[in-house]
Amino acid sequence: MLSLRRGRFTPLLRGVCPLLVALQVACAGTTAPPAPGPMLVSPPLVELPDSLGVFPIEQFSVELDDGPPPVPVAGFPGFVLAGDFDIPITHNARVQHYLDLMTVRHRRSSEIWLTRQGRYDAMIEQRLRDAGLPVTLKFLPLVESGYLTGISSRASAVGLWQFMSSTARLEGLEVSDRIDDRLDPVLSTDGAVRHLSRLYERYGNWSLALAAYNSGAGRVDRALAAAGVAAEEGDSAFWAIHDLLPRETRDYFPFFIAASVVSKYPKLFGFEHVVPDAPRRWDEVTVPDETALNVVARLLNVAADTIRALNPRFTEGITPRGRQTTLRVPDGMGQQFRVAFEALPPEKRVDVRFHVVRRGETLSEIALRYGISTTRLQRFNGIRRPDRLQAGARLRIPS
Repeated sequence: MLSLRRGRFTPLLRGVCPLLVALQVACAGTTAPPAPGPMLVSPPLVELPDSLGVFPIEQFSVELDDGPPPVPVAGFPGFVLAGDFDIPITHNARVQHYLDLMTVRHRRSSEIWLTRQGRYDAMIEQRLRDAGLPVTLKFLPLVESGYLTGISSRASAVGLWQFMSSTARLEGLEVSDRIDDRLDPVLSTDGAVRHLSRLYERYGNWSLALAAYNSGAGRVDRALAAAGVAAEEGDSAFWAIHDLLPRETRDYFPFFIAASVVSKYPKLFGFEHVVPDAPRRWDEVTVPDETALNVVARLLNVAADTIRALNPRFTEGITPRGRQTTLRVPDGMGQQFRVAFEALPPEKRVDVRFHVVRRGETLSEIALRYGISTTRLQRFNGIRRPDRLQAGARLRIPS
């Protein structure tokens, strides 16, 4: 019988872990997965704002200041779900705390995350497989962003995989005035695959690699040196340096384990009613430089927001200068766009106006006149010194 008390409960895994351990032993030498445990009866839903699905690790790490220490739960020294995970799955008090949070206290948020997961799950899994990485890593965006692509954390990490700009550039992503590849779910996933591969090569185990993904390899290296622990010791090395890591990083790997277990066994935790979103699909077309997304939307007679959502990396709503660019259009509309775009005069492919600077005019005055921010106007025109704006200069005003 489950015991619900002040938003806490005697969790399902405490009942099924012995069964899973026994099944692992019984299935040694086979590839058969463990039999499912008893179905969890869903507690009453607590309606929470969608904002709780935005920064999961930031939100939850605050709640763990007084949480249990990272030691094995009595009677549960650890378990691996045989044949189902390609990363070691350890159960301890920290992991259990996150299982409690995901399945009771923030159950509504978990439903949101599991729903969004369908948008990118297949795409991420395929890229991990192509790179020879564990498929279980496809659950990492739940911990990072709750499967939202257009968000920024308190530390200015951006996108589905929450890349800092320096790390994004290191992995070949463009982050500039007009383009931010961190916002693109496909390109950022490619960058994440490269970065995760690099970190695993460095540490040889995923607990340390993921800790470094969250807080940086330098911080993990310093913690290992301070504790006198070698990365070769495996996952035990992570728990040995646990208290030397930042609070959010201490909870990052346990949260990932909990998220992986819940995502893998949603029905086991009472989420059988959750229907994942359909995968995002689109056609790809090639356009010349400085093509406005608003123009693309008008040619296809679709909302401008639809085209922007498919192409979030173009932060100014226009493709870059001096190069052809691949754009995404709604699924099945690629050929329609090619025909319409071919008939469009080149001068109408850019949805911008022009302003000739008059003597004494400032950039802020011009921005105010056209109803845009000074920063956007400055970035759109590549102006480094707005105090040196010259009369007669021709500024491009974005739509």
